[in-house]
Amino acid sequence: MIVYRIQLARYTDFLSGNWALDHPARWHKKGDKVIYTADSLALAVLEMIANVNGIENLPPNLIYVQYEFSSRYQEILDYKFKKEEYLSYGESQELGHEWVKGYDKVCLKVPSILIPHSSNVLINPSHPDFRGIDVSQPEPLLSDSRLFG
Repeated sequence: MIVYRIQLARYTDFLSGNWALDHPARWHKKGDKVIYTADSLALAVLEMIANVNGIENLPPNLIYVQYEFSSRYQEILDYKFKKEEYLSYGESQELGHEWVKGYDKVCLKVPSILIPHSSNVLINPSHPDFRGIDVSQPEPLLSDSRLFG
């Protein structure tokens, strides 16, 4: 499986998950090391736009990397989201936190809240199997002026 992460070019750390330690989010609690990725580059862009509260706030100089791993490394959260059945923020944080602490699989595939039939994949960099994940060199995220102005 190949998944994607977008971040500012000035941040070159794609492997530690340290940013998440002080920044709790939908699928992890403060103190958890997690790397958030998406199952497509397009979803990664949409996630970035959502996280900066709109395309007008999208920073310049973004880069992306690809993480590649065997499906045997992932656990799939089998939960079909419907708009009226979202897990609460606290419930999804607890699920992610338990996964991070459980060390069962290095990756957790979760449903995207933004786009139906798409997934985010969380990666636990502290897991012993993390070394089995291949990470590409960062590449600039080239943007079309019709979208990004």
